[in-house]
Amino acid sequence: MELTVIIPAFNAEKTLPDTLASLRAQTLSAAWEVIAVDDGSTDGTGGILAAAAADFPAPFQVITQENAGVGAARNRGLIAAEGDYVTWLDADDLLLPDALNTALTEALSRDADILMFDSEYLYPDGRVEPYPASPEPAGDLTARDYLYAEPAPWNKLIRRKIFVDEGLRFPEGIWYEDLALIPALGAFAEKIWYCKKVLHRYNRAGESITRGAWSAKRLDILKALDCLIRLVPTQREDAEVLAFRHLYGTFAWQAWQAGDLDAIRAINAFVADKLPHWEKDPLIQLEPWKRRFTATLFYREEFGLLRLWKGFGS
Repeated sequence: MELTVIIPAFNAEKTLPDTLASLRAQTLSAAWEVIAVDDGSTDGTGGILAAAAADFPAPFQVITQENAGVGAARNRGLIAAEGDYVTWLDADDLLLPDALNTALTEALSRDADILMFDSEYLYPDGRVEPYPASPEPAGDLTARDYLYAEPAPWNKLIRRKIFVDEGLRFPEGIWYEDLALIPALGAFAEKIWYCKKVLHRYNRAGESITRGAWSAKRLDILKALDCLIRLVPTQREDAEVLAFRHLYGTFAWQAWQAGDLDAIRAINAFVADKLPHWEKDPLIQLEPWKRRFTATLFYREEFGLLRLWKGFGS
């Protein structure tokens, strides 16, 4: 078995038929399988998956579990997978024609442990716009380049042996489980290849944990980043830069907009503990000055000056 596609699904009856149609349309001569994990859905998701499994052109296994979150669903699929490579497809996203064949052919020809490709945003009105996985050019990526890339599981083919040999799993019960694990995989890969072709469409209809209103649950980002930093001791400085970008480029600003000063203080406490020398870190010094200046205001809790500063999130 050369490839396993894992679909975590929860109450996805509105989008799942199109997702499965894009999967059914794939042209693959290689042996492949689909594992769909129904994460305790209460709508028609289970019936849609059962119907798809009955006549799908490749082996199609449906696993049903009590609702445990996307991390647990990703893990259930990974445990059951038999493919040499694994990838994930969210139940509201789409694969472009010939995507899997293109990605798998490229991965095999390059003997890549990780094969990364591009996506594009799909908006409710049908518009699409580029969603590149990385600013780097096509070709070999260093572990650092990969760590800084888009931390999604659905724009990559990953050699399953990495998960097996290293005992790696997504953290369960938290948001941002992908950020906690996916960037760390480069530390265990001998070859990472970026084919820089658009093979996937990311559905921007509706809300997601990254686009919805501010919630204290968003502070799960701290748990995710803690997991990541612990997984890559040899790349700790790079992981710290990534943490800095997320915390002071996005999350502190969102918390401040929502008036959640306790969340900002929690972020600052995390930074003081995990990145105590961030203000002198030579890699962080390479970050845009506006972001560094904004981070300093947040870290020192200069909330009055923040109200005057117009460069938030820059």
